[in-house]
Amino acid sequence: MYKKIPFFIIAVLLCFSLAACGMPEEKIAQAQEKYTQLADIHNQVVEAHKNVEDNSLDEELTKLQSRASDMGAFNLAEMAEEEIDKLIQDMDSMISEYEGYLAQLSNIKGAEEEAVLTPIVITLMNRTEISFSNLRLYEQASSGAQVNVLEDMEGFVPGQYLAGLTVMRDVDNTPWVISLTDANGTEYEVVLEVGEFAQGNISLALCHDAETGGLAAEIIEAGPEAGADEPAEEAAEGGSGEETADDGERAPASESEADGQAEAGASGDGSEGDAEAE
Repeated sequence: MYKKIPFFIIAVLLCFSLAACGMPEEKIAQAQEKYTQLADIHNQVVEAHKNVEDNSLDEELTKLQSRASDMGAFNLAEMAEEEIDKLIQDMDSMISEYEGYLAQLSNIKGAEEEAVLTPIVITLMNRTEISFSNLRLYEQASSGAQVNVLEDMEGFVPGQYLAGLTVMRDVDNTPWVISLTDANGTEYEVVLEVGEFAQGNISLALCHDAETGGLAAEIIEAGPEAGADEPAEEAAEGGSGEETADDGERAPASESEADGQAEAGASGDGSEGDAEAE
């Protein structure tokens, strides 16, 4: 597939001389400051342009980039004051054009992200011998707040299920992370390669990783193991109906959104838990 044009960063290299033939220093400084603004907005557009797949603006941005590069080649020492005034006006006009393209690229990026985000609802089983007091689920490299999913629960114990944990798969299949802390304060991280997950619901087993000594999440092809605790109730986004606890009575469950991406669903022992996260 054809990728976008090479669109490069412009350095602030406007030639000038403060001792140029009686040229006012204020005028020279004004032109320099304006070109710095132009280079800055150009570079913002370069970065925004890298983050979109759409190439519909390529031709216009190529022309604008050429004009911006030409601006940096002027030698202010050889220009009359009126010429510098005209140059400043031209740079103001180009800055406005760049601001318009920056807004367009922001809208394009938003539309692309909205079009490709796929929710995947996870049921997680603890097949380790470890009890966890803290569990956070977030997109890798996310800068948002990470709230403890188990905050209102008594922990995540061996043999227990958590239902209704939701991840959002984007076009880049950005991995998600399950961050866990046990009762001794030991921290673990499990990376979820969401590109391998089918759309819809998926069950994962939290297991010891024999190679690293850490934890890993394995896809469960079948249902819960015989004799294991089952989820008290699927979270709303899990949406597959209700199940019962071992004593035959329906156990309660609660849910809440975590920035539309991670939920604390019902636990296998019938305990309730909800948390908000960004």
